[in-house]
Amino acid sequence: MGKRVIARHGGLLSLFEHRPPRVIEAREALFRQGMPASDLYVVDRGRVRLVRHTATGHMLTLHVAEDGDLFAEGALFSEVYQCDAIADEKSSVRSLDKIELIRRLSSSPALGLELLERVTHQLHRARALVELRAIRSAEQRVLHHLLLTVPSRGREVEFRRPLTEVATELGLTHEAYYRCLAKLARNGFIERKGRRIRILERPAGH
Repeated sequence: MGKRVIARHGGLLSLFEHRPPRVIEAREALFRQGMPASDLYVVDRGRVRLVRHTATGHMLTLHVAEDGDLFAEGALFSEVYQCDAIADEKSSVRSLDKIELIRRLSSSPALGLELLERVTHQLHRARALVELRAIRSAEQRVLHHLLLTVPSRGREVEFRRPLTEVATELGLTHEAYYRCLAKLARNGFIERKGRRIRILERPAGH
C-alpha cells in the first residue's frame, strides 16, 4: 500500500520509492530531539507526530505527517533534529539520506521547487495554528479551524486522528473541544458524525 502511495505522487516522493520501509509501532520514536540529523522521511502508511520540547517543559505539536507526507525537512540544514518524531499508530516510513537528497536537488530545479512548495505549505499551516490559538473564544477557535481545514470547494472534513488530538493542537482540553462542537451543532453551523464534520452554514464574513 505504502509503495503505491509514494509512486502515485511521483516527483520528490519517487526518490523514496525503492528505499526499504521501516515499521514503527504506536508511540515508538523514530528519532528524538537533539539526535544527529541524517535523513528525511516520508510516510508510507500511518501517522507520525512531530513534537518539540520547550525549555519550560511543555510539548508542542509541530506537524502530523500522514500517508504520502514528507517530514523532517529541517534536517537538510541542521546538525540535529529539532523535534521528536513519534508514531501515533503503527506506521511504515521510508528514509533518504540528506546528502543524497541535496545532490538530487542541486541537479533538478523542479525537485527543489516541489520541496519549497511543501515546506511553504507547512509553514502557512503552522502560522495558521498560532493565529488560531490566539483566538480567546474556544467556540470561535474551533469554528475557524474547521473552516480552514475543509477543502476550498467542499464543506466536509473527516479527521483521521482522534478529535482529542485535534483539541490538543488548538490548545483546548478534549472536554472543551467537544462542548464547542456540540454548541456549534445546536446552533446549526455544523453536523457531526464521529470524526466527520460537515459545515452547514458559514458565519458572515467567511
